[in-house]
Amino acid sequence: MMNSQNPGTQTLQVKGGENTFTGEKEPYFFLGPRRCGSQDCLSITNTISLVLLAATVYLILRGFWCMQELSMYRPLHGGNYARLLSTSRARLIMACVEESSMEDVRARRPSTNSTSNAPVLEAPAARLSTAASQRLDMNCLYIKEASSQGVAKTLLTPPVEEAELRRQRKALNLSCKDLKNLQYVEIQLILRARSGIKEMISDKHRAWTTLGKLAEEWKQLESLEAKLAKEVGGNSSTELEETNRRIQALEKQMKALHVTLRRIRSTMYSITQQKLQKALSLKLFLRHRIQNQKISITAANALSIAALVVNGVRGRNCALPPNYSDEALKVAEEFLTSTQSATEDLLQQLNSPTNGLKTIRKSVANYHLLQKDASMYALQMRSALMAPSARRIIERLESQNFKLSKALEKAHGILQKGTTEGAARASQGSPFTRGRFSLLRKLLGARRSTGLDKSR
Repeated sequence: MMNSQNPGTQTLQVKGGENTFTGEKEPYFFLGPRRCGSQDCLSITNTISLVLLAATVYLILRGFWCMQELSMYRPLHGGNYARLLSTSRARLIMACVEESSMEDVRARRPSTNSTSNAPVLEAPAARLSTAASQRLDMNCLYIKEASSQGVAKTLLTPPVEEAELRRQRKALNLSCKDLKNLQYVEIQLILRARSGIKEMISDKHRAWTTLGKLAEEWKQLESLEAKLAKEVGGNSSTELEETNRRIQALEKQMKALHVTLRRIRSTMYSITQQKLQKALSLKLFLRHRIQNQKISITAANALSIAALVVNGVRGRNCALPPNYSDEALKVAEEFLTSTQSATEDLLQQLNSPTNGLKTIRKSVANYHLLQKDASMYALQMRSALMAPSARRIIERLESQNFKLSKALEKAHGILQKGTTEGAARASQGSPFTRGRFSLLRKLLGARRSTGLDKSR
């Protein structure tokens, strides 16, 4: 019933036994938000929604980043296009691909705990069958990864470290001009590094091939053991026990080869650290320069690679002393002046109508070597120097070196066009030559006709 003093309330009467309880109840629209907890529920819902939205955005951006890195190309000199991918970014891409590959392997891997279709065996055959089913652990999971097909296999079969090691071995092939100023000990160090890299790659391939053969034999013995366990039932068998011993021996060999491959991969990774190698290369170049010993940028780069391969990376201190830093800035200024003058000279030759293709070709060959050395020196400085003054001169050198590369590309286009036109003119012949040959043919034809008349 309604209360006359407060029309917004309702009076409740509860009758029970002998006593009567009379109370008042407020309508629902007078209840505050704190009493029903609607704000707390709303804040929890908003928090969960934000977390889910952030996770979704992260997954989308991660997949987009992987695709962007896989399709990243950058133009090089000469109009060619090549893939430029640093070691750190390549390892991140491998992480993306390995993650998807592992998920695919787990999705296709049959469950080893399922025993609905297997017969119930008694000891000792049951123990052998259980051991065989539990033998496929994480140490043998790489076998399934190696035998899986798809894009992941194409990207993961040649590791990033092996590709970088092949590039370093190619950098050890120096020309006679670079070898001229090196000492006998330094040349021997480079030769030892070349043979060491070749032996390391061959050992890795040999271990991987042997591991593949053992994996195939292991699969065959696994199927044979399952077949024998099904045939003998609950009884023991000598052939079954012998198969089990062979499987265990194969697993030991595969585990040892897996450890060998991990050791080789770790060694490859340690000697292919680009930042350490570039810093050591700059230090060797500046040391020779301070000691008044001539050495090229390419030779210093090869010496740093050989030192890392032969002597290892332990205890390497690539920090530059103060006098080395000053000398490095001085060399950068020299490279900056040389690239500026080379760019101006090359553009002047391209715009001048009097210069021939032979002069332009000679200048392009010289300036191409200068552009290559300047680019390598800028990378070395970025790996070793962190001061703001060094960063500014590095940016100036890279900008001027980029202008020189653009001028070289323009010169390559002019040379290619001139060579094509020259070949076309050579195939057709000049008008003067065609006229002389036509006159000679007419004289020969007239002499033949007069000879025929005399014979008649």
